[in-house]
Amino acid sequence: MKTVAIRAVLLILCSATAIKEQRLKAMKKITYTSLFTEIQTQITSGGPLTAILDTIKHFFDQVKAEEDQHFAMWTVQKANCDEELAFRDKEIKLAADTFAKAQAHHDQCKTSLERAQVDLAQNEKGQVDTQSALDEITAIRKSQHAVFVSERSRHNKAIDVLTGALDYLDELVAGETKVSLLQTHTMALIKTGTRIGLMRHYAPVIVTLAQMAASEENVFVQESSVEKVKALMNQVIGNVRVNLDHITDVEAKQQQEFDAIASSLNETLRKLKDLARKMRHHVDDMSKCVLEEEQVMGAAKTKQNRNQDMFDTAKKMCDTFKEEWETASEQRNEEMDLLNIIKTMAEKRMVAYRDASKESKYHDGYGGEYDHMEYKKGTKAHHSNTWESK
Repeated sequence: MKTVAIRAVLLILCSATAIKEQRLKAMKKITYTSLFTEIQTQITSGGPLTAILDTIKHFFDQVKAEEDQHFAMWTVQKANCDEELAFRDKEIKLAADTFAKAQAHHDQCKTSLERAQVDLAQNEKGQVDTQSALDEITAIRKSQHAVFVSERSRHNKAIDVLTGALDYLDELVAGETKVSLLQTHTMALIKTGTRIGLMRHYAPVIVTLAQMAASEENVFVQESSVEKVKALMNQVIGNVRVNLDHITDVEAKQQQEFDAIASSLNETLRKLKDLARKMRHHVDDMSKCVLEEEQVMGAAKTKQNRNQDMFDTAKKMCDTFKEEWETASEQRNEEMDLLNIIKTMAEKRMVAYRDASKESKYHDGYGGEYDHMEYKKGTKAHHSNTWESK
């Protein structure tokens, strides 16, 4: 449309220049001075009125032709102006509407982006907290399991020591070992019993073994005495196994509780990560939306300003054309009024110089072909050739 506007301006300027050139040519052909001189000559010489009226009509026709040509040019100018202004107004409104829609969408995207960023920050904090909780219970579980493994090892060691002591007693009764090893086995029982916290169950065995060690050596070959000690030891083994089963059950329950909590935390963490991934996609989409709408808003505002500037320029130019047309048309109307006055004055002047003979050479219908050139000031209904007189 820039090309259209430039073309319209060039057309209008060329037309205006052409009118001025035509008017100058017309003024060169006939001037008011030459017109008055010709009329004066005709009147003085008693020439025919038709010659005077022809001269006036010729001048009148030139002015009227100029009026018609200028009107034709103004009609083109006005059409081009109306088209250009209508187009620019449409473009301005379209750009404003585009800007408003883009701004509304931009504000929606920006609001959604800010909300998504807050939600994402909370989600990431939730992930950190959940992972911390998972790491904490995992560390506790590892510590608990380590304690269990240690306790299980001690209990198994205690059972091995008790079983070894029983075998020692059998060998001692059979005479296959030395009594001096009794102290070694006793100290081992005390140590393992202490480690597993069951010395209260070990005490009867330890006391009995101490009594046997303090008595005559032949006591260890008495089956009844040995069986009594072995019964006490088997009872302690039973106590150790019960205690081992208990800590094994505790370990199993702790592992079960950990598995349930860890599973829940892992599921929560998985959901948070999936949601965070979607949120990041949404943040990216909204960021792109904000950027794209800002670009659309900038382009729309630039388009609106550009078309507004072109509208203002075209409006100023078109107003100038209209003013020039109205001024020039009024001047030509005044010229035609003047020519009408000159025509009337010439007719009256010629009457004064008419031959007073019997018959006038000016018959009744003389000059009727010039009646149409009369102009009376009135309301102009059409710029070309029709006038509505009041």
